[in-house]
Amino acid sequence: MSELINDEPGWTDFRIGDLETTNEHHDQETQPTKEDNEFPNNDDDDYASPTKNTPLHSQTLYIPSTQSYYQSDNDSIQNLPSHFDHTPLRGFRTLNDLYENTKELLLAKDEPKNYKEASSDQNWIETMKVELDSINRNNTWELTTLPKGHKAIGLKWVFKTKKDANGDIIKHKARLVAKGYIQQHGINFEEVFAPVARIETIRLLLAITANNKWEVHHLDVKSAFLHGDLKKEVYVTQPEGFIKKQDQGKVYRLVKALYGLRQVPRAWNIKLDNTLKSLDFKKCALEQAIYTKTLKDSTLLIGVYVDDLIITGTPKKEIDKFKLKWKKNSK
Repeated sequence: MSELINDEPGWTDFRIGDLETTNEHHDQETQPTKEDNEFPNNDDDDYASPTKNTPLHSQTLYIPSTQSYYQSDNDSIQNLPSHFDHTPLRGFRTLNDLYENTKELLLAKDEPKNYKEASSDQNWIETMKVELDSINRNNTWELTTLPKGHKAIGLKWVFKTKKDANGDIIKHKARLVAKGYIQQHGINFEEVFAPVARIETIRLLLAITANNKWEVHHLDVKSAFLHGDLKKEVYVTQPEGFIKKQDQGKVYRLVKALYGLRQVPRAWNIKLDNTLKSLDFKKCALEQAIYTKTLKDSTLLIGVYVDDLIITGTPKKEIDKFKLKWKKNSK
């Protein structure tokens, strides 16, 4: 092993520029070569020796200065067009400018909170008539005298507007809702639980569909809760604004469920379950909201979430056939 004769440090030219160097310049100017990365095969020395054929005193560790980098960057900024303004946007805007985009919002009408507010608008009056027509066509109730020992549940109107992406009103919707919060368990209702599909189950159903390249169809049952049959006698008052003089003092006995009642979800689920079973579907033992129908040449799967049904399977003609049968049986 050769010995170092000079007692001076091995690196005679050690220059440091600006310490705030960037990785980009460091990588470009100090990237080691393949030879520099290879350690010499010398078991007698604990340190790597300098590269061969290069005098020791000429070795230089050079960390590049970033002064030129920042200088060039500043030059580029200074060379920008004179019309470029670095200052933040400040100042004032006129009220007309503000109102240009918020005029519709400021002038938008709130949804009515009760019948009195809605009765001044013909759009809401027509919507309430449509709701009552739907209830009557469904044979939801029958007019009668309140029996002794019973208490009629009050009704209220709930109003909602549907808007498009631009915020324009496309539909007025009125719904007659029972004040179910005054109902008592064991007197007005018994069971209220209704199973729905878990999100994990829906994901699994869609994964099976994608794997088999099946079609997915969605059914939203219109006025679903009005289809449920009631087991207990329930009486409700006549809806505000639609009480005939000759019928004052009378009430409605509900034959089918009405929105707002505590037992409505349960009643609808029982109706749905019976309908699907009548169409030869079987309920899954592990997931109460999944129904299957498997024949020799077809497979149908249905996932239920309250009044939304996801239908998939093969072939497509079986899905179309089911939709027609469902439409007839759900009336």
